[in-house]
Order: sequence, then structure tokens, then C-alpha cells
Amino acid sequence: MVSVEGSAYECGLRHGEAARELVQSNIGYYTGYWERNLALDGRAVRGKADAVEEAVARFDKALLEEMRGVADGADAALEDVLALNGRYELA
Repeated sequence: MVSVEGSAYECGLRHGEAARELVQSNIGYYTGYWERNLALDGRAVRGKADAVEEAVARFDKALLEEMRGVADGADAALEDVLALNGRYELA
């Protein structure tokens, strides 16, 4: 369990730092899954992340900032974190 406080970005950053290995592991797992099962390489998935980003921004801009923080804290691309969060929609 990770407990954080602060702005949406700060919470995401601390969460990403605390769960860096898990975030990186999930990115690796789902990138492989998409390649094997959907014939989507990482580049194609990241290209679809724009749609997830737009939907999240319309729903709650703070949530997008939190994802940005997670990406920064986990040393990951924002597009990869967006893809993880929109994985069912992408599939």
C-alpha cells in the first residue's frame, strides 16, 4: 500500500517512485501481451494513448496530472502509463 499527500502530480510522483518496479513490470507485461495477442507493437500502442489522454483530460484534469506524476516517478513514458490505464479500451 502506498499512502501519499499533496497535489495530484505530487501524489502520482510519490506513487510512481514507490511502485517503480511494479509500473515497469506492468509496462513490460502489457507491451508483450499486446504484441502477442493483438499484433500491436509498443509504437502502435503509444500512438493510441493520445485518445486515452484526451478522454482522461475531459473527465478529470487532475487525474491526468496524477498519471503524469506516476510516469515521472516510475521513470516511464506518459504514453505507457496512459496505455496501462486504458488497456481494456485499447484491447
